[in-house]
Amino acid sequence: MDIKYVPEECIQFDIHDQKYYQITALDEYTRKRVLRIADEKNTYQTSKFLENLEKDLGFDIKNVQTDNGKKFTNLESEKKTLFELKLEEEGKVKKAIDLTAILRR
Repeated sequence: MDIKYVPEECIQFDIHDQKYYQITALDEYTRKRVLRIADEKNTYQTSKFLENLEKDLGFDIKNVQTDNGKKFTNLESEKKTLFELKLEEEGKVKKAIDLTAILRR
């Protein structure tokens, strides 16, 4: 699961200086993908996305893989983010992407 800024030239309507972000989830086995547009990049948006993800994909999810960005986790504090609390509530395991393996390529 990831969230990225959507450049203004990719948006087909007048955005009036508003920024938009694309939240993406990709199932590694089926390659099914779910995309949503959000107007903020934060744990509230990613947790709301997570609420409907199983319904959108059409099957149960056990693990969610993300980077360690602040929109998912807070490494500077013991306090869990809204996204992490939502994962716990739904009984899902968060797995962080191993960036060292990616950088070695």
